[in-house]
Amino acid sequence: MTERLSTLLHDEADHLAVPAPSTAGILDAGRRLRRRRRAFQAVGAGALAAVVAAGVLTAASLTGEDGQPDGKGVDPATAAYLDHGAFATGETVHLGDGGNVEVGEKVKVLYYTSAGLLVRSGTTPWTDDPGPSHYSLVAPDGTLRRLDLDLGDRVPATDPDQPVVAYADAAGPGRWDVVVRDVSTDEELSRTTVDGAFTWGGWEAPPVELDGGLVYVGLDDETVAVDWHAREVSSTTLRASSVPEVAGGYVVRSSKRSIDVVDLGSGEVVYSTPADGYPYITLSPDGRFAKVVQQDEREEQGFTVVDLRTGEVATIDRPAWDFGWTPAGNLISVDLKARELTTCAPTTGECSSGPVSGPVGGELKLAGVSYES
Repeated sequence: MTERLSTLLHDEADHLAVPAPSTAGILDAGRRLRRRRRAFQAVGAGALAAVVAAGVLTAASLTGEDGQPDGKGVDPATAAYLDHGAFATGETVHLGDGGNVEVGEKVKVLYYTSAGLLVRSGTTPWTDDPGPSHYSLVAPDGTLRRLDLDLGDRVPATDPDQPVVAYADAAGPGRWDVVVRDVSTDEELSRTTVDGAFTWGGWEAPPVELDGGLVYVGLDDETVAVDWHAREVSSTTLRASSVPEVAGGYVVRSSKRSIDVVDLGSGEVVYSTPADGYPYITLSPDGRFAKVVQQDEREEQGFTVVDLRTGEVATIDRPAWDFGWTPAGNLISVDLKARELTTCAPTTGECSSGPVSGPVGGELKLAGVSYES
């Protein structure tokens, strides 16, 4: 489904008169429109210092001896969109608290960081169109600051618990620098060189995924893990020529029989669904929840959300592809015709709606959704 065609397929959401999900409730209880779909991965990886018996990558410490971000939690300042997330229409970024920020370019993708909302923009809203991909930081108070960064057609990554963005940069034939940059100071924090061919994706550099202290890099022959604090590279047994769906120490794994969510530290399967329904699983930005869509069912039949810590399952009876995420794990959907933002609690499936302020012209982009293609 392309982004342009998707805009013609959105159905109006039903509105439930229930209270809005609260940040405290979510925290206390514990990226797909014209995108190139990330293939599900076989789990297992080398640890930073040792390989555990199960063959999966152990969760790395997020505290660096060099004093770099430790990623221990979402900054309280991001409360502007903890509950109700963020989205963009055209050149306008809408924060969940009702604030609006004009970017001056068409928004391509929105990424959560602990320092604010990272906005990727350019002359068109499509990630693979020719032209620039500029990056700006929208602070929770609405302040906009352009970063000295133009990545073109590449796939960067952020983690909502850290004020950084990671990406790959060419370092010579068959060599790539994995770069981690502080979005608050616009300074480079780490650069680590990895070796390996990259021909499978069509992007300018290998796509990356960031989870805590690790940056995963999808090369032709293997997916490597970079400890960006220590600047060390580890081989993994994750599937090559792809990027794993990783967040909060969990990874999505597929086989002919099932699609599973696996704890990277222990190798334990924390959720599994049979593959015969053609399921598709995405993880919330914090890794707490899994959105499970059975693709052999009609889109309007809804989807389920699994709490990966408790195993509890909630059902949301709304079109699956209309939803993005908030940093805390709520799901958000926007009805531009009705000018309404709908927020659904992942633990109960209960939804509520509120008004959208500001201009709503142009392509809709939901935070927490990958629009890579």
